[in-house]
Amino acid sequence: MDKRILKRAEALARKRSGLLSLVRRASRYLLKNPFAFGKLTYRIEGFFRLLKAWALREYRDVSWKTIVVVTGAILYFVSPLDAIPDITPALGFMDDLGVLAWAFEAVGDDVERFLKWERRRGWRY
Repeated sequence: MDKRILKRAEALARKRSGLLSLVRRASRYLLKNPFAFGKLTYRIEGFFRLLKAWALREYRDVSWKTIVVVTGAILYFVSPLDAIPDITPALGFMDDLGVLAWAFEAVGDDVERFLKWERRRGWRY
């Protein structure tokens, strides 16, 4: 992931309102493209819920690195200026999938711990 995006992600993650706004924007974006990400949709939504829970201070058992990586991946996901424009049929989401897959690999343990925490409480955002 581009260092500029990670710097932007770090600045954004420090602002509760900015993080919540990003999650809303990304959720709308995902709803507009419901079939583009297939089985990964659940994991992408898990990223959204993790950031929301962290921003609302309901879940804090996660590293700062994880918050920055997830925020950066979501910023890239919603960015219209990524490597392959999303309006390009089929190929447009390939770079997004690559960045999201990298993020899952980099912080997957923290995200899985959050999903277990969420399931134990019997609710999702």
